[in-house]
Amino acid sequence: MQIVLVISSLGPGGAQRNLVQIASKLAELGHSVTILTLTPSTEKPFYDLAPEIRLDEADFLRTHQPILYKIWEAVKLPFLIRRRISKLSPDIVVSFIDEVNIFCLLGTIGTGTPVIACERVYPGHGFIKAWDRLKVFQRVAFLVRNVVYSLAARIILQTEVGAQFFPGYLRRKIVVIPNAIVVEPTATPDISLPSHCIVGMGRLTKQKRFDLLIEAFARIAAQYPDWNVYIFGRGSLLPQLEEKVDELGLRERVCFPGLTSTAQATLAQADIFALTSDYEGFPTVLSEAMAQGVAVIATDCLTGPSELIENEENGILLPRGSIDGVAEALSSLMQNEEKRTRLGRNARAIVDRLNVGVVIQKWQSVLAEVEQGST
Repeated sequence: MQIVLVISSLGPGGAQRNLVQIASKLAELGHSVTILTLTPSTEKPFYDLAPEIRLDEADFLRTHQPILYKIWEAVKLPFLIRRRISKLSPDIVVSFIDEVNIFCLLGTIGTGTPVIACERVYPGHGFIKAWDRLKVFQRVAFLVRNVVYSLAARIILQTEVGAQFFPGYLRRKIVVIPNAIVVEPTATPDISLPSHCIVGMGRLTKQKRFDLLIEAFARIAAQYPDWNVYIFGRGSLLPQLEEKVDELGLRERVCFPGLTSTAQATLAQADIFALTSDYEGFPTVLSEAMAQGVAVIATDCLTGPSELIENEENGILLPRGSIDGVAEALSSLMQNEEKRTRLGRNARAIVDRLNVGVVIQKWQSVLAEVEQGST
């Protein structure tokens, strides 16, 4: 089967990592796999690609352009995608992230090429959040997405809760497939963490609420002078987060090392992993921390953490947005090594539930159904 996977770019990120994992496994199973990116890149992909995977980097989207140019790009994009996909001539297209899904579905109208659209966060967020300041248009944005998604052969969601967001006529197309855990071979981490270390990892954006983690740590930092926080990632909020750290007098205690290319090996060094997001899809980094036997805490946002964590058994779930809750959970683990060990030991069982073999078999089934339906 010839499969084209489409995404805006192959930079760091959970969706990108998930796409590369899926592509690698499908290539191992004998499929012909091409990854099509819509944004030109001056760097190599952040995640390593198997040699069997073809990378096709299109020059369709430019960053830091005037608004009128971006509107013109959006008008042209479905036609550009149509031309490129026609040249690649796949049996199936699999697109990732809501905005890309819409352009791919519009671009393949009438071609006979089926498209599987994959949502990577809770569907009430994503590109729709760009309309937050224009509430009057938000319902229109949801409606447009629903109408365009009716063109999809299948819609992949990561959780049942996410699937319930869509109207009934779309739910018939939805298949729920969580992210797999691919346990990487033991590697030397690209950074050595100090003992007694709390780790956060993700894009430095509003969604991830690293400000909440910093403020929670500030409330208890004086009680635990030998503990530090390391927040891995890059993003637009780095200057604001660094300013907050300085305001709280934590410059020597809270570090921003940037990206890590050895995520699992880096996570394995942590004593505690903290996810404090306002919303998620299915947070791969949380499941990877659990697979490494790290004690985890996570805010109970609408989808993701509650599918992975059984509270006080293999991690700690907290009310979303609660600084006090995060501070109390951190303190309970920082002062109790036995509890950290117990939660981390229980967390390792997540590997069995999200085994890559089981998850990729679900993908195989969906692809086979779509291919048969298009013949």
